Amino acid sequence: MTAFDLAPRLGAPLQHLQVLRAVQEMVTNALRQRIAYSRLPQPRHVRRRARTRDLVAHGLTGHFMNTPELKAAGLNSLLTVLARMVPPKVFEGWLHTLPTTTEELLTRPRYAQEWVPLEHINPLYVAALADLFGGDTSRMFELGRQQLRNDMTGMYRVFLRVASPAFVASRTGAIYGVYARHCGTLRVVDDGEHFLDVALEQRPFPSEAFFHYLCGSIHGALELTGIDDLNVSIVGAPAADTRLYRATWR
Repeated sequence: MTAFDLAPRLGAPLQHLQVLRAVQEMVTNALRQRIAYSRLPQPRHVRRRARTRDLVAHGLTGHFMNTPELKAAGLNSLLTVLARMVPPKVFEGWLHTLPTTTEELLTRPRYAQEWVPLEHINPLYVAALADLFGGDTSRMFELGRQQLRNDMTGMYRVFLRVASPAFVASRTGAIYGVYARHCGTLRVVDDGEHFLDVALEQRPFPSEAFFHYLCGSIHGALELTGIDDLNVSIVGAPAADTRLYRATWR
């Protein structure tokens, strides 16, 4: 059994934290051994091939090449919630209508810590809105909201319940960065006693489908704090890859 065989395939719940730490330690030690070996005198062409092979094997090519990517844990969760929102046969048939690369990516097992190119995932948002939801953006909003609530379980939900909306919003950028890298930034640009303004900037492969999905995700996070009369909406589009969101509550 390898280190990656220990990692859970669908998300990383809190009770698996010790396992994940053990996996991380095992992988780190393996990489250290590989680095030590690579420092031995070798022909230049051998070093170059080995370096490229190691980057690909460990899913690091996107990190060094600035390729927009999503963590598979978030993708797995997204598919789980999406499958609940439509009849099973409709969902299974819809998968086969996606581009070949996207379909293959969605139908094979994915480790939670694996990074997946956004280029191959983006058609999922667009096709879900057009084909599964008939262009109804409120359904994409609900997809984002339900996925966030599905992911925030156990102690995470307890934490959100006692946190203030301002504090939760202040962590949006960090949370966004956990599941997406080289995918733009999400940050709070203004806040008050009963409102928050959040900006998503420089999102690669922008689409209205994703923008409304993210709107629902923001709503899902804030509503877990227990505030009343919450409303989250898109209030601005300064650029094609940028959206401004406003959250208000009583």
